[in-house]
Amino acid sequence: MKDAWTILKKELKRYFTDPRMLITLILPGLIIFVFYSLMGNFLTSGLSASTDHDYAVYVTNEPSEISSRFVGGTYEITTTSVEDTEEAIAAAKAKVEDKTIDLYVHYEADFMTKVENYDVAQGGAAPQIEIYYDSASTNSSAIYQYYGAVLNAYETTIANKFDINSGSGYNLASESAQSATVLTMLMPEILIAFLFSGCLAVSAESIAGEKERGTITTLLVTPAKRRDIALGKVIALSLTSLFSSTASFIGLMGSINKLTGASVSFAIYGVGTYLAIFAVIVSTVLLFTMLLSLISAYAKTSREATQLAVPLMMLVLLGGVSSFSGSGASANLWLYLIPIYNSVQCFASLFSLSFNLGQLLITMGINLILVIGGLFVLEKMFDSERIMFNR
Repeated sequence: MKDAWTILKKELKRYFTDPRMLITLILPGLIIFVFYSLMGNFLTSGLSASTDHDYAVYVTNEPSEISSRFVGGTYEITTTSVEDTEEAIAAAKAKVEDKTIDLYVHYEADFMTKVENYDVAQGGAAPQIEIYYDSASTNSSAIYQYYGAVLNAYETTIANKFDINSGSGYNLASESAQSATVLTMLMPEILIAFLFSGCLAVSAESIAGEKERGTITTLLVTPAKRRDIALGKVIALSLTSLFSSTASFIGLMGSINKLTGASVSFAIYGVGTYLAIFAVIVSTVLLFTMLLSLISAYAKTSREATQLAVPLMMLVLLGGVSSFSGSGASANLWLYLIPIYNSVQCFASLFSLSFNLGQLLITMGINLILVIGGLFVLEKMFDSERIMFNR
């Protein structure tokens, strides 16, 4: 263990005393915070219509009973009447297409008379309102949605025999449940990707890089046991990866509201939940570090190690996709025997406020068993001159 401690201190010193290496560990979290925050702001501003915009709407045969409903509404609307001729209608549609105006609404001739005489029981086509808009234009889409909502509200007053959720308070989900739903869908996939990328950034270069530089020979000829070398490497890489992943996770937490456009609160989770999340993070980082260290030990160069890690990266991302279902974590404990998938499901369980101790224990147990087994294999790889000196 003394030799392992020496290797551990050497590796940590290399990463945390070199300003360039330290910046690479912290920079991802800062970039994530800035990028996701800006992206959230851009998405929000890009998808939201301006209430200051003067919306140009062309209408044909608009009844006064309906036009009055748009006066003093949410948006400033300038309405222009268009004759009910093919040429005028075609010209109005063309103005929508070239974004000269925002909307064109066509009512049938004698619309209100037809509405009053329409009998649902007799069937037949109801009086029609045709609304033409440009979905590529934010303003056009917004005013289209607004017009549809106002017309639907008016239609319920003259035709519908019942209302659906005309008031408020029908959504029985609490704010914490809504936050948990958003976080359960997003966080496991993003978190597992951050953990893997943090491990890949340091693990792929660790052993293969020393092969390239020729320093692996100096390390292996020391009296240190190969087991201690492997253990020191893995622990140092795990701590370094955990530091980088934590920085990324904090950056994500700070920008999640701007990224999603929703009001999401991390305060819904207690200390116990955060401790359990951290425990899964630690076991997952150990597993990723172990797997990537084996790849790095096998590879001849850092570049080859990164290339060989791509299939593993695909498996990690594929496992993370399982959290997007929105149905929460799986209740089948047997599935938690599957590496990587079990970590994703554990994160989903914790973020969805449906914590299960059995899921946590199985996940951590499987991850640690694989890490111990990987240490044994890594020790044998260090013993193999063919693997260590095949550059």
